[in-house]
Order: sequence, then C-alpha cells, then structure tokens
Amino acid sequence: MSRYTRAQGEAKSRQYQQALEDLHTLQTELKKMLPNTPVASRNSSFLKVKAILNRGIAFSLLDDDFQNTAPSYESDSVHVCAIIECLSSFSLWYEVTGRPEYASLAQKKPLELAEVFHWVDLIHPMNGRLIRTTGYERVIGTLTGLFATITRKRIKEFVQFAWSEPHAITLILGLWLNYPTYIELGTEDSTGVAGTGTIAALALFEALDEEEAGEALVVEQLLRLEGGSRRRVLRRIAEQTDFIRQLDLHSSWRFLWKIHFGMVSTLIHSRQFYDIVAPRALFDSTLAGVRVCLQTPDEEAVVVGVEKAFEMFRFLICNTSHTMNLVRAIKMGVFDVVVDIERIWGGVEKDHDFGDLDCVLESNLVIPSVLRAFHARHADLLEPAGRSELRRIFIAKRFGNVVRSFRTMWAQYTHAKETRSWKTIVPCSNTITDAAHEAQVRACPCGEAFYCSDKCQRDHWRVEHRLICHRDDGVWGYGGSLSLDDAVFLTVTSLNVIKRHDAEIKAKLAASLTDDPKPTYGAVRIELNDAPSRDGDFEWEAFAGEDEEDTEDAEDQAATRVTVVQSLADVGEQKVAASVMVLFNLGELYPEHELPVKYDFLKGIEGGFV
Repeated sequence: MSRYTRAQGEAKSRQYQQALEDLHTLQTELKKMLPNTPVASRNSSFLKVKAILNRGIAFSLLDDDFQNTAPSYESDSVHVCAIIECLSSFSLWYEVTGRPEYASLAQKKPLELAEVFHWVDLIHPMNGRLIRTTGYERVIGTLTGLFATITRKRIKEFVQFAWSEPHAITLILGLWLNYPTYIELGTEDSTGVAGTGTIAALALFEALDEEEAGEALVVEQLLRLEGGSRRRVLRRIAEQTDFIRQLDLHSSWRFLWKIHFGMVSTLIHSRQFYDIVAPRALFDSTLAGVRVCLQTPDEEAVVVGVEKAFEMFRFLICNTSHTMNLVRAIKMGVFDVVVDIERIWGGVEKDHDFGDLDCVLESNLVIPSVLRAFHARHADLLEPAGRSELRRIFIAKRFGNVVRSFRTMWAQYTHAKETRSWKTIVPCSNTITDAAHEAQVRACPCGEAFYCSDKCQRDHWRVEHRLICHRDDGVWGYGGSLSLDDAVFLTVTSLNVIKRHDAEIKAKLAASLTDDPKPTYGAVRIELNDAPSRDGDFEWEAFAGEDEEDTEDAEDQAATRVTVVQSLADVGEQKVAASVMVLFNLGELYPEHELPVKYDFLKGIEGGFV
C-alpha cells in the first residue's frame, strides 16, 4: 500500500514546486542586494526578500515531512537538490544580512546554524553518503561557498556556535583538506572550490586563534580527520599544492597562492606541529608551487604567497630540534629556488621578507648530514664558474659566503674521512687503566666515549659508562637528530681548532691559573654555530676560575657543580685538564655539548688531550 494517496502526492508536489520557485526568487533578489547593484534595485529586492521569508514556504523543503519521503543521496537526486537549494539561499541570506542596512532581515533567521550544519553533515562527502553523479561538483561548490560566507560574516556568532558544536569545525576543515579528492581538475568549479575552501579554513583558524585554546581546538579537529597523524595532514596539503599548481589560474585568481601558503604557514606555526619531521612531499610540492609563482613575479598576491611559503620553510627548518627538515629541503632544491628569488626580486625594493635561508644554510654546513645533502645537489659549486656559466657566476657573486663555507667544510670533511684522523687525535675514554693504549680508537654508538680496545671498553663500561650511555636516546642524547658521523666530525673539528690555537688557548688558561691558583671550573669552547672564516677557522673561548655561588644556594647546586661545572681536574702530577665544549646548531637549538675529551693545557700539544 502506498504511503500517500494520489491527492496527497499532488499536494506535496505543488508544495515542492512552490518552495523551489520561492528559493529561486529569493536567490535572485538576494544577489541584487549585494553592493554592486543600484540602490533602487536593492530597495525593491529588499521588500521581495522580506515577503518571501515572511511567507515561510521557501525553506519548507527541509521540513521533516518532506525529507522523510524515501531520501536518496545521489548528487542529482530531488532530496540532495532540495538541500543544496536551501543551503545556497541561506548562504546568500547570510552574506547580505551581514550588512548594517539589512539588519532587520537578520532578525528573522530562515535556519539556525545548528540546522544548517545538520543538513551539511547529511551530504558532506567525507561521511560517505553522497553518491557521485551529475551535479556532484555543484554540491561541493555550494558547501565551500557556504563555509566561506559563514566564516567571513558575523564570525563571532560562528565561533560561539563552534565551541558548543566542534563537529562544525571538522566539516569545514574536512572539505578544505580533501578538496583535491572531491573535485576533478579542469572542471568548472575546481578553482572556485579551492579558493572558497581555503578562505573558509583560513578565516576559521584566524578567528579561533584569537580565543583562548582556540588554536588547539581547530588543530585537534583537523588531526582527527587523519587519525591524529600530523604527517598525513601535511601530505594532504602537498596534494592541495599540486592541485593548485595544475590549475590554469587567471590573474584574478592568483591570490589563491597567497591564501593557500598563508593557511599552511599558519598551521605549521601552531604548537601541535612543533618539531615535526615534515614529509618530503611537502617540500617538493611547495617548491614546485613557488616556481609557478615566480612565472608571474609582478603580481603582489604571488609575492606574498612566496613570502608565506618561505615563512613556513624557515619555521620548519629553524624552529625544530633537528636538521632533518633542512636536509630534506636541500635535497628538494630549496637553494635553487632561493637563487631564483634573488635573481628576480633581489634588486627590487619590496616590503617583503623571504627569510634568510642562505644564512641558515651557511651556518649549518658544519653538520655532515647537511653538508652531504648540499654536496649531492650542488657539487658543481666546488669548482670556479666558467665565463659562460652565468647562473654559477651569479651564485658566486650573490651567495659567496655559502659557496665559500661549502668549499671549506667539504674540504675539511673529506680530509677527515680519508685520513680518519679522529682515530688518533681522540684519546681513549678509559682513564682507569695504567696499561698502554692502542694507537687508534673507535666510537661508542652514543658518541660520548671512544675506546682503543675491547678490554678498555668493557672496563670503562663496568665502572662508569653504563650509567651515562645514551645509546637508546640517540647520539649525544638528541633522539636521532644527530648521526654518529655528525658527532665524530664535530668532535674532531673542535680538537683541530684547539690544536690550531694551542699557544693562545694555553696562555689564556695559564693566565687564569695565575689569577686563581685553585680554580673549580674551566673549559675551552669551540663555536661551530657560525660559518667558518675564509681560512676555515672557527671562533673559540677559554676560561677558568672559581665558581661564584651564593653560599645559601651552594648545597642545592652542589650536584650541578660536580656534573657540569667541575671541568678542571687533577689527572696526575703537572697535569691540569679543561673540558672541551662545542657549540653548534640544531634547528632552533644552540646546544653546548661537552665532548668526551679533556685538554691538558700544561702539556705540549703532542698528547695534549686526555
């Protein structure tokens, strides 16, 4: 038995047609009330819109009585089309009533935000109900347009709603994050969906960021879309960048680069993304996108887009506790893009900041993993440029410090690798034996100790090293941020600086002993956090003296003095040894690490390390 009689069916059909007519008229008249139409026309449309809303038929398509009749979720079904027509009309109403002159219309809401997002949830593609048929792109375009309107107009109202219904945030971010999978390249709405989806996400993020704990709420909902994985979120963003790069953007739409990279930079700067090792796809796609931007260098929005992209790069590279993002950026060609930016905009006065990645790179080339990555991509810079090699000539002129540091550090690194000089310079860490040590040492996997034999390693392990070994915490205890090769090279480079300045360092430390014959601390600090000088040298400091502590704090700080400050020790007659410290870059960190070596500055340089 049919659910409705023929008469009921005909009545419902007439109601449906009347509601559709009212919705179409409502949309037409609301568009006339936008600022780009004459005042007289707007006044006439205002009265018509008011009459339609008072009649109360237009949005009856969302009444339970209509929606409960065998709903179908094909994107061109009557059910879905009715929802889309209502949401399109609501979006226009929301846009128009955000203007002060139409405040009276805002008093009579056709739908509450909770109702709007209820219907959005039903047809949102991430929920798996919507079936892709004819009209699918219109559904996606309507939703992104609606989100852009809601997040730009009367944003405080939406923020208040979002706190109580955070799923609304998920719906907006879900459409933005995955729009490349929801709409095909080359379709009529592809550019508009990318633009309005990004506008909505960026406006949402910026609005909630002003609220206490608002940023955390947005990022939490975003991560939930990808099972809590930050890297998967960044891979989706890489797909967005590739999508935009393949769009045929006309001049009026190139602002998309500005808001896209602006959104990515905003997200990367959030607390939850701190210290992430970004996927290679993010660097690759971003650099490809920047190269597209450089094809239209005179457009302001494009310039800002590139600025935002490099703002993101700098944060990923510098605001971390590792060098992996820098290594990946180098491998993907970030220096080539830095060079291109300098060639295009270097001589132009612009109020934009593309970062100082060349300086960051220059000061990090002392880390072998960074150095090797740069060499793999730019080995040609080791040789002088020929007369016809205009690009290399330009690099040598504008980025001479980078080239000089690269050549200097590569020469030092290859010499250290070929001669394996560290095996004879670094002393055995086992100082508890009277037996003669073997000539060469090998490093413990933690990088904190060196041993000349298995026996020395076993003896030292039992007595001391087993208590402090960072084998399970990564080299030097940095959780994988440094390789053993990095640590060994930093060690041998530091010792070579001491050997080079032996006389000066001994004189400075000896003078300290004259002033204070019973010092409690002393160290030689090698500053590898800056680029080397033209002759491959590094800055250093040497100091010794008595630790000045308030007597009331002395007891509390005793343990600290023993483990950290007490670096001058009697190791036998006529032997006084100072700690050797190395200061280096590790993302945003400038750690000062004590090497497993003491410098006996009362001895001659031969055998001066103990």
